[in-house]
Amino acid sequence: ATYGDRLSLLTERALPSIAEQTSKADLVIVVDDSKPLGHLVEEGDTSRCLIEEEDIKRCFDNDYQNNVRLITNSRTQGNSGTGPWNTGILAALAAFGKDCWVAILDDDDEWKPNHIEVCLRAASESCMWIVSGIVRAGRSGHRNEPLLTSKPNADDFFTTNPGIQGSNLFVRVSALLGAGLFDECLPSTTDRDLCIRLCDILSGPGDWFASTGEYTVIHYADTDRKRVSLRGSDAKIQGLKRFYFKHAPRMGDAQRTAFKERAANIFDCGDEEFLGIQDLSTVQTLESWSGDQLPLNNGTLEMLPKLPLN
Repeated sequence: ATYGDRLSLLTERALPSIAEQTSKADLVIVVDDSKPLGHLVEEGDTSRCLIEEEDIKRCFDNDYQNNVRLITNSRTQGNSGTGPWNTGILAALAAFGKDCWVAILDDDDEWKPNHIEVCLRAASESCMWIVSGIVRAGRSGHRNEPLLTSKPNADDFFTTNPGIQGSNLFVRVSALLGAGLFDECLPSTTDRDLCIRLCDILSGPGDWFASTGEYTVIHYADTDRKRVSLRGSDAKIQGLKRFYFKHAPRMGDAQRTAFKERAANIFDCGDEEFLGIQDLSTVQTLESWSGDQLPLNNGTLEMLPKLPLN
């Protein structure tokens, strides 16, 4: 997923890394999340610039360009790419059916040339979800993030991220559909939310999860450009609040405390952001909250499901 003012990141980093894979993807889907023409934008906002297919295809050899598709996001715009990702997943479903693998790559990250190869090598017939390691690239250099080597469970994602982001998600479409795809109401913390739901539907015996044991994804954590995960960003804080509202009823007291401490220490999202979301044991439906308490846009309330009754 990408949009107009990020085209250089896409064509100079992400797409070339896909083109250089030792095991080629059957189909590369690029989803354009640019604002539609006529959308009112602020001066200097280039995000409505529509991407041209030729800009995408020139990143690949001529004999592979028929395997590259540029499509327009047909779902929620923005919100950390959730709508475009879901648009792309459903396009893969239409092209290959529910048993195909989907590998996601953010437009500002890159894969090492063997990423797809080692993921497929790790897959068994019953496998549904494969994880490869992430190398974090920042001003201080490169460092390896934690690498999941055993089956995860939902508890692993409530308070922290054990090493999964969009760019190292390698999952069968059937599992993504069963989990409900990406939550398009979340402006951030989307990967952890999806992983919780993947654990919910997949957990149990069997070889449903595999780790490559290798670091094949490079995530660029630049601080000199606008990013959702920057400390103090509105999108990150709103995403944390919505994630907490959604999952805190399943957390224990220690997990809730750990979640809020991490939110404050890393993202400058202090306890005051969670006021009114303290005593979740008595909350039964969204309607029991006033609009100013909910960490959501008031206009979305009628679209949201009720919390399950205790």
